[in-house]
Amino acid sequence: MIEHLTENVARARLALDEASLAHTEATEKLNALQQRIRDVEARRAAITQCRLAGESKSDEANEFVALGGDLDVLRELAADAQAAVDRAVPAEQRNQLARAEAELQDAQHQAEFDAIVAHAQAAEQVYLECLRQVWAAAQERGHLRTFGEAFKIDGTIQNLVRYNSFFGLAVTR
Repeated sequence: MIEHLTENVARARLALDEASLAHTEATEKLNALQQRIRDVEARRAAITQCRLAGESKSDEANEFVALGGDLDVLRELAADAQAAVDRAVPAEQRNQLARAEAELQDAQHQAEFDAIVAHAQAAEQVYLECLRQVWAAAQERGHLRTFGEAFKIDGTIQNLVRYNSFFGLAVTR
């Protein structure tokens, strides 16, 4: 299961990387268009300054009009590019990666817990076998009526069994 979840994380990272690349490319296109718009606006402003200073040339009037048309087209392209950037934001891929990582972490924690429980169960079986051997040896000696006469069980273990609580274990973190 952990292997499968690790693969899910890897796939989610790859999807995020691909989506991030697409977003970066869309952003670069938008930035290029915005720079082009600034350049055209700067040229129009320069032409206006020349006209106001009385230094305009005859072909600049035509250029000024053409640049206005260019600006309209560039602004439309920039609006489309902005929409593409907005669509390309990899939010869903980020969310998918976060979910995959959380599922993997949960599974890892559960596996660690299961290993601890399995270790405790194995130790319990060894402990029970030791108690059986104590009882068998005590019976061979005779004169014993209860197990408590042969072996005093630790008070913490007695409380754990009696009250089904970890309170007596004094577990510290």
